[in-house]
Amino acid sequence: MLVQSEISLVKVKNGQDGGEGTPGPPGADGRTSYTHTAYATSADGTTGFSVDNADGNATYWGTCTDFSEADPTDPSVYTWAKFVGPQGAQGADAIVLNITSVNGNMFKNTGISTILTATITISGAVIDTSAKMQSVLGSSAYLEWSEKKVGELEFSTLARDDPRLSDGGFMLTVNVDDVTNKSTFKCDLCE
Repeated sequence: MLVQSEISLVKVKNGQDGGEGTPGPPGADGRTSYTHTAYATSADGTTGFSVDNADGNATYWGTCTDFSEADPTDPSVYTWAKFVGPQGAQGADAIVLNITSVNGNMFKNTGISTILTATITISGAVIDTSAKMQSVLGSSAYLEWSEKKVGELEFSTLARDDPRLSDGGFMLTVNVDDVTNKSTFKCDLCE
């Protein structure tokens, strides 16, 4: 397996909307808390301290929460963490597998019908058909779909010749009989 993606489909029962709920009790003093961020070039925030990181050179990020809208200017009130680390090694081209549903993922109990579509992106190039996939990744590349229904602990792999699959697995048609309450569908790009 090279990469995988998941999507869940949920079937909801038809019902009436609930009425307005009972309001809760009033809050204590009504004070508003504010979260502040600051930036610095040292672990304690004392060097290169700024509340706006205007120069973009900061390597540490500080946060604090108080009841004042103004950003504190004392670095010691912030909790500091490093957010820019050393340059990593050159990586390989990323492969992203995405699943979309043409009709969303929430359905009434009698109205579920959708097509799940797989899309592969490699270095910005979009692969949306089995022909494109095999021309880019080779003839051994394929998409493998699995399903896990509510209460099941493991995914069950769909046969590659399942009649709900089309275009080499780039599309999976899901109907009302395929989802009891909730089903999660997983697609793996394999070679």
